[in-house]
Amino acid sequence: MTVWPIFSLLVGLGAIGLETRMRLAYLVSPFSMLMATLLTIFGVRPLLMAAPEDFDFYGISIAEGVPGAELLGFIAVCSLAGGRAIAAMLKKREPRDGAGSEGALPAWLATPGDDARAGDAAAGPGETAEIDEAPDDAGEEPQVPVPPASSRLLRSGIAASIGLVGVWFLAMIYYGGGVGYLAVLFAGRSEEANLGVKGMPAIVFGLPVVAAGVVAIARFVVERVARPPRHLVLGYWIAIALCTVPPMTLGNRRFLVPTLVVAVLGTLATSRQRRLPFWAFPVAGLAFMILAAVPFIRSAGSRTESTDFVGALWDYMQAEGVRGTLDSFFLSYDTEMFNYVSYLSRELGQTLPLGLGRGTVGDVALALLPHNLLPTELWSNELLIRMFGGTCAELYCPVPSLVGTLYYDMGLVGVVGGLIAIGAFSQRFVPALYRAHGWRLSSLFMLAGFTIQITRGNPANQLAIYLQAAVLVSVLVEVLVRHDRRAQVREAEAEDPGRAHRPSGVQWEWAPGPSPK
Repeated sequence: MTVWPIFSLLVGLGAIGLETRMRLAYLVSPFSMLMATLLTIFGVRPLLMAAPEDFDFYGISIAEGVPGAELLGFIAVCSLAGGRAIAAMLKKREPRDGAGSEGALPAWLATPGDDARAGDAAAGPGETAEIDEAPDDAGEEPQVPVPPASSRLLRSGIAASIGLVGVWFLAMIYYGGGVGYLAVLFAGRSEEANLGVKGMPAIVFGLPVVAAGVVAIARFVVERVARPPRHLVLGYWIAIALCTVPPMTLGNRRFLVPTLVVAVLGTLATSRQRRLPFWAFPVAGLAFMILAAVPFIRSAGSRTESTDFVGALWDYMQAEGVRGTLDSFFLSYDTEMFNYVSYLSRELGQTLPLGLGRGTVGDVALALLPHNLLPTELWSNELLIRMFGGTCAELYCPVPSLVGTLYYDMGLVGVVGGLIAIGAFSQRFVPALYRAHGWRLSSLFMLAGFTIQITRGNPANQLAIYLQAAVLVSVLVEVLVRHDRRAQVREAEAEDPGRAHRPSGVQWEWAPGPSPK
C-alpha cells in the first residue's frame, strides 16, 4: 500500500467540507456524492485490503497494479476537487448584476425570467439576489397552508407514485409468470428469483426511482410557495416508504439509494442553507450500516432463521459486528471497481487498447438500444472478452466505475479532463436546481439520484437508465402540472368567468401559486 489513499481521503473530505459546510442540499448534490463514492473506492478500500483474496480479480492477481490504481484514484479526486475550485474562482470574477450574476445558469438550463426569479427571498426591491448566499428559509415567517390547487398537485404526485409502485408489481407478475412469483421475490434473492426477471428492461427495475422522483418533485414545486398540510407530508413519506419496497424486495441498493436521494431533495425546497443537525450523524451511520447489510440479509445463502427483515438484520449485525458489516461493503462488489482499475493500470496499452471514444460516447449511444439491435458490441464487453473470454451476460460482470471508464477510453488525459469538467459542472448544481423549472428540474433531480450509480457502476449503462427515468419523470410531472392548472382555471371560472383566462405571454411553470380568487 502507498500513501495515495490517505492523501485521497484528506483532499476529498476537505473538498466535501468546503463545498457543503454540512448543508443538506449540498450534501446530496452530485459533487458530494461523487466525491464520497470515489473515496470509498480509492481511499477506504485500499486501506482495508490485507487478505490475499482482497487482491483477486476473478482469478487474476492484481497486486502489481494496486500502486497504479491508488495513484490514479488520487489524481481523480484532485481533478474533481480542482474542477470545482476552478468553477468557483471563475464565478467570483463574473459581474454580480444582470445576466452574469453569481450563480447564473448555463444557457441550456436557463428559462426565460430565471434571473428575475432567482433568490427572491434574499433580494429586496430593486436588488439582484446572489443565489449562493440565499438565506435559510427555516425560521422565517411561517408560510400559509397550501391553497387547494397546489395541494392537489402534491396529492396527485402521491397517487401517481403509489400507482407506479403498483405497476412494478404487475410487471413482476407478468415477467415472473404469475402471482406466485411475488412469493419467490419476497423470500429473498435466489437463482429462481433472478430467472424470473431475466430479460426485463432495466427501466422497469427503475420504476421505484421514477415513482419517488414524481412525488419528490411535486412536493418541491409546491413548497416553493407554501407549506403543505400535515396529512400530505405524511402521505409523502408513506409514498416514499412504498417506493423502497421493490428494491428491498430484490435485495440490492442499485435503485434503493437513488430513491432515498430524491426523497431527501424533495423536502429541501425552502431549506437550501439548512445544515445537518448533530442528531442526524448517528442516524446516518445507522442507515449506512443497514444499507450495507441489505444485500446479505436478502440473499438466499446468507439468510438466518428469521423470516422478517428486522429479525434477519439483527441476526446479521450480531453475527458480523460493526467491522464485519463495514467490510461487507468496503471489501465487496460495492468497491470492487478498485480491483478493475488495478488490472487496467497494469494491462492498459499492452493487452488492452484504448477505446478512444467507444468506451464513453459510443457505449452510451449503444446502451440506449435494445441488446438484439446493437450494431456492434459495447466496448466494456469487448474488454471483458479480452480479459476473461466472455461478455457481462456470458461470464463475469465486473463494473469499471467512472474513473475506470474514463481511463480505459482516453487514458490519464480522460480521467483528468473528464473529472475537471464534471467538477466544474457540479459546482453549479445546487444554484441550478433552485432556479430550474419544467424538464430541467426533473433532469437535475434524477441526476442527483443516479450520481452514485453512475460513479461506481458502468457509467454508460447507468446513464442510459438515468436518461430514460428522467424523460419518464418529466412527462409524468408535466401531466400532473397540466391537470392541476386546468383545475385552477375551472375553479377560477366558477368564481369569476372574467378572470378564468391567463393573459397572453405568461408562461406555465412548475412553481404553482395560490388559486385564483
